[in-house]
Amino acid sequence: MNGKTIFAYKEYVRINGLDGEMLVYDKMKNPETAQYGDTIAMPSAKNQTVAFQIGFAPKGGVLENLDICWSELKAEDGSVIGKDCFALYTEWFHTLDDLLAPDCLYPFENEKVPFRIPLDKQYLSAQKAGAVWFDIWIAPETKPGTYCGVVNVNADGDKKEFALSIEVGDFSVPKENKIVADLNNYASSRIPHFQSVRDNENKYTDGSYIKMEHEFFKLSRDHRALFHLLPYTHTGTVAPVFVPELEGEGKYIRVKSWETFDAFYGPLLDGSLFEGSHGGAHPLEVIYLPFNYFWPASYEKWGSKGYRTEFRRILTEFVRHFEEKGWDKTVLELFLNSKKDFRTVPYTVDEVWYEHDQQGMLDFGELLEDIYDTSTCRFRYRMDSSNYFGQHYNSRYSDVCDMWIAGFSMFNWYPDSAEVMKQKDNILWIYGGSHNAISENMITMYSWPAYCQMMGPTGFVVWNTTGFGPDPLKCPLEQGGQNLFYPGDYFGIDAPLPCIRLKNLRNAMQTTELAMTLQGTRMNEKAEALANRVWGKKDRDDWFVAPPAFADTPPRYWDFGSSFGDYCATPLHQTATPDAIEELRDGVYALFAPPAEAKDKKVAIKYQ
Repeated sequence: MNGKTIFAYKEYVRINGLDGEMLVYDKMKNPETAQYGDTIAMPSAKNQTVAFQIGFAPKGGVLENLDICWSELKAEDGSVIGKDCFALYTEWFHTLDDLLAPDCLYPFENEKVPFRIPLDKQYLSAQKAGAVWFDIWIAPETKPGTYCGVVNVNADGDKKEFALSIEVGDFSVPKENKIVADLNNYASSRIPHFQSVRDNENKYTDGSYIKMEHEFFKLSRDHRALFHLLPYTHTGTVAPVFVPELEGEGKYIRVKSWETFDAFYGPLLDGSLFEGSHGGAHPLEVIYLPFNYFWPASYEKWGSKGYRTEFRRILTEFVRHFEEKGWDKTVLELFLNSKKDFRTVPYTVDEVWYEHDQQGMLDFGELLEDIYDTSTCRFRYRMDSSNYFGQHYNSRYSDVCDMWIAGFSMFNWYPDSAEVMKQKDNILWIYGGSHNAISENMITMYSWPAYCQMMGPTGFVVWNTTGFGPDPLKCPLEQGGQNLFYPGDYFGIDAPLPCIRLKNLRNAMQTTELAMTLQGTRMNEKAEALANRVWGKKDRDDWFVAPPAFADTPPRYWDFGSSFGDYCATPLHQTATPDAIEELRDGVYALFAPPAEAKDKKVAIKYQ
């Protein structure tokens, strides 16, 4: 970067593997602020991870050996951030738009694919620059103060020492999120990408499949996100680990065994799977249940007394089993992911399209009546609604369904909807399709938590985050628009890998969750004023747009052509640059500064 062979830079920009210069996707108003000199100085709250990157652009474009060592970080009073709080990752580069963009991250200490330039002669023969990602965990018990140390690198004899300084404030990111960062996924679609399960006929019984899926849940928790796995396909097919073993039929149907089901769900619902996670060892926030049109009763019986009997008897057993296990912290979703486009059911209940589809919502709701109303467990009937959201959120439908995932384009027409849902004790999240591609800047990762903070939903859905595509190492599906993880097989790792975008989502959640700890205090007004200033909004109303005249007409008559975007809010990532990330984070930290330091409205912590 800027002609240097070894250089350090901020976590929210990336370099082009062809030349070591900043990616064109990450254009900034002040690009020099994204670079460090000889000192890497960062502010931090407690109970969070800070990050930076070191890039390498060797003369001649080849690097064979890279050694990195670092010291513990010490404060004046002798307090220490240990060397074991560091985690280093090699950045893998992908081919996009005639450039090489980094995204996949794998452990720096890797025998199969050690750091070098180029990393791989087949995939990356044109690579001339590389990078290493650094995470540093700031534990909740860390004492406030300035912690100093060094990072030394030796790249084929080209040596460089960076001073490292972290200013830890006397404030903490909360242990649990107010916002759910929902990473949505489908059935067992990850199997083809992991050798341990791909060719294993016994994967559902020998524990290998459960282990593979659990790694996704753990990796997500480490990044303050929820791995949200819908256990069935559009045709209702359910893998055997997602359902208990049943026997009998009609009024004699019953659960024969919970063994495999409990092996998969138990550690998620009691939190034991997350022991030691930086995201906390609490139970999973939300989980899909396997109930759908095709399970536990056959859809061939739909509408009959037999279907109703079988469905309700098994759901009743679920209520009893979950209560006995004490699984009462997690929201348990009953959700129909059904679309008649797949020619299996007569209704499109997932995002209702026609008026008659709404009858499917009501019919399923009638099946659930009185089964779990008095349960200590948190069962919810979920509905995803986009085009019809304006007609759903304040009607009988939001009395039947008590968890709603609203299409963002339509949600932002209705500024009162979050409060209406809250008064009904309903959960309201938002979603907006795929807005997380590698070709987008990192503002994308900050925008969705910001929408929740300022507009009222308590979660956001990132649709399909394991859509790897045929060759994710070359370039994942839709330039990463459908993935925030990578399979580790190529690197000899039988587990999913994180990526730069997932790291930035974690950082966005840390900043937003810290700001939201001020809700209900006199400082919240300043926190919201900061968000409005950074994102270019006048006030809360400015986050919404007026609904078009056609909003109250049946959506089948709407024109979804190129002009439809004129009626929707412009996404934040299209109006802001990565400069906003540091402005937002520093502004939030300033709200927690002691009064003597806060007199100067600029942040006390200076970057070098």
